[in-house]
Amino acid sequence: MAWLTWTLFSVFLVFGTSKKSSNYVGLTLDKKNPIDPGQCDTSNHGEIKLVQDRLGADRVLMCTKENPTFLWKTIDGTSTVGEYFDPAIDCSDVVDRVPDAADGFYWISSKAIQNVSKVC
Repeated sequence: MAWLTWTLFSVFLVFGTSKKSSNYVGLTLDKKNPIDPGQCDTSNHGEIKLVQDRLGADRVLMCTKENPTFLWKTIDGTSTVGEYFDPAIDCSDVVDRVPDAADGFYWISSKAIQNVSKVC
């Protein structure tokens, strides 16, 4: 029970009652490229960044390491498949990895093509 209380209290302190988490954690969007958090590697492991997702909503990311790969993950654990920093291989990849994915624009990247926005 104490753990649950502490968790809820911590979430309130970080996010407060506003929909903009940046008001509470001191993060700002990069005005030149708000969708790209940049590289995630040993030099910035643990760094937290604010980006906009493909729908224009604010997302808070952390540079994490899943042996041996460094990657950006949302701090709330939501899927990032199809985002600029985590593009899908193709539309079927989106459906396979995000079962509740809605129709819309997703970032796609493969050996044949680099990051492009595509309707899936």
